Amino acid sequence: VEIINFVLLLCLRENYKAIFGCFSVWQILGGIVLASICFDDVEDEWGWGYVATVIVILLLMIISLIWL
Repeated sequence: VEIINFVLLLCLRENYKAIFGCFSVWQILGGIVLASICFDDVEDEWGWGYVATVIVILLLMIISLIWL
């Protein structure tokens, strides 16, 4: 979903920035919830995968909103 969201941002630029930001925030919140559930269920590998995904989405969102 984040890849499609980023491609749409590249294609539509200024017209898609607000929607891109909203989708990215929802993905970050969802990743945080999923990571906490995984750590509670002792699924540490999946939890760290979600943490890494959240970090990548957050960095991509910050970089995209600043420079694009």
